[in-house]
Amino acid sequence: TQPRPYWGAYGASKAALEVLVRAYGQEVRNVTKVRTHLVNPGPTRTAMRARAYPGEDPATLKTPDVVGQAILDLIVADTPDGHRLDLPR
Repeated sequence: TQPRPYWGAYGASKAALEVLVRAYGQEVRNVTKVRTHLVNPGPTRTAMRARAYPGEDPATLKTPDVVGQAILDLIVADTPDGHRLDLPR
């Protein structure tokens, strides 16, 4: 991921969350059935996205239900711990 001007705090928090989730997954791997995954939904049609990109055509973005279905599919597939899912635009 490339750093973007004015998005430093947001990007840093996402990077920190990724490290935290991966570390936690490794810590509990042998003591619980909990699995950790990372999901990068990519551009999604949300109110937050509309405020951040007011000139963007929302019809060009996936809807939140598409993201939700991808997360459900990841869980139901019994995907191994630590998987990262990057959804396309």
